[in-house]
Amino acid sequence: MSVKKEKEEKSCLSEIKRLPWRFSRQILGQKETIKIKRKLGFSNPNTVRMVAQKYGLEVLRRAYKKNLQMALKTITKLMPILTGKTVITADHGELLGEENLFGHFHRLRSQNPYLREIPWFEVTK
Repeated sequence: MSVKKEKEEKSCLSEIKRLPWRFSRQILGQKETIKIKRKLGFSNPNTVRMVAQKYGLEVLRRAYKKNLQMALKTITKLMPILTGKTVITADHGELLGEENLFGHFHRLRSQNPYLREIPWFEVTK
């Protein structure tokens, strides 16, 4: 991978991890957070979409993949000390441009399996 692509990927991953609006939604609520984002000049209040617009869809998807690889690497280190069955899961999937949707707030409208099905991976020693 080129140095430029790697730098873009790291920047994109950094922005995804920050997602500063999560706490704003918890404190102010979704509607107020959207109003604030619009006042700040964000044409679309969806952070994942904004990151995709800034870095491109390919970089966004690579960053998500890299984040998963980092998590799996950490889990691999934990496996020797865990006993029994280990389940790796999440509370929802994430849309990364499928159906031109981004994020996971479209749960109720989308039938896309990436969003509707909960990721689930079992590891048995």
